[in-house]
Amino acid sequence: MRFALYVYENQAGYLSLGVGKKIKYLKPYHSFNSKAEAVLFLRKLIENYELCPKFCGFKSVLTKETSSTMCCNTCLKQEDALTYNLRVAAALNTIADEFKSYLIIDEGRDGHEKCCILIEKGDFYGMGYMPSQEIVSQLDDIKTKVTPYPSYSFIQKTVFDFAFKNPDKLILLQ
Repeated sequence: MRFALYVYENQAGYLSLGVGKKIKYLKPYHSFNSKAEAVLFLRKLIENYELCPKFCGFKSVLTKETSSTMCCNTCLKQEDALTYNLRVAAALNTIADEFKSYLIIDEGRDGHEKCCILIEKGDFYGMGYMPSQEIVSQLDDIKTKVTPYPSYSFIQKTVFDFAFKNPDKLILLQ
């Protein structure tokens, strides 16, 4: 995962979205394999939730693909920040709905433990071992028990292929 969707609040108090290269110490809202995939996803959010293209990193609203009717004039401050931020929050909630968090459970090193791989919002988070009787289904609890690792496209593909072939080893998380 080389590109990411970032969320930040601009100086006027409006939530803004942006696509960029993944930065080591900056937590992205969601990661993507390519910039094109990230931009396409962001354009879909703009269209579905009437977000301001300028507040989403697009310099010009008028392009071949978009029309002036797409802009809600938020960038001209014709809409208050609270109302606009509620739409951004609704758009971000779709990411949580579209990209689920789950745990992959498999055999451990011995009969008393299980191997756990954590996928958070569709991204590989990390893995580790837990005692068999200690498997939990709360995301925050699991994050304290697994070791975070960087996510690369090879790891993502391997983990997703395994999950697809073994749906019985998945636990959906809250």
